[in-house]
Order: sequence, then structure tokens, then C-alpha cells
Amino acid sequence: MKHVASIRKITGKKLLTKNEYKKEAISVVKHGKYVPKLHAFIKKATKAKKKRDGYNYEFVGIDIKTAKITTLHVKTTRVLRKKGVILE
Repeated sequence: MKHVASIRKITGKKLLTKNEYKKEAISVVKHGKYVPKLHAFIKKATKAKKKRDGYNYEFVGIDIKTAKITTLHVKTTRVLRKKGVILE
């Protein structure tokens, strides 16, 4: 639950418990876009604070071997493009 504050900022959800955090990650997996290069799901959330960063995306990392969720945090359009992700 390391990234709760950043997720809270862009979603407006409190995510006070592990269960709420897990539900948010599952929501990103269900409604987001899979990015094979990063073994992750992303879902557009809000405009980033800095104009050059574009949008904030919820980012859910997936373990390659077990297919389990490993992390939920925020990445910007700018960061994702640097990693070679093509966004719509």
C-alpha cells in the first residue's frame, strides 16, 4: 500500500484498507489497457499537474510467472511514452 496517497489524489477514493486498494487494482485490470511491454495494465485517470506530463494513469504491475498483482501506482503520459508505450 506504498502508493495510496498518489492513487487517492487522482481517483478521489480514500483506499483506507488493503481490500479497497486491491479492489481499485482489480478495477484497473478489468477496465484498463494491457501493456505487454511493461507487464501491466493502465487506465487514464486525470490531467497531470504539469502540462508537459499529459495525463495521470493508474498503473497495475503484474507478475509474469504468477499473473498476480504486484503494484498499483500512478504514471504520467510522459513517463509511459519514455518507456515506449503507445497511448491513444
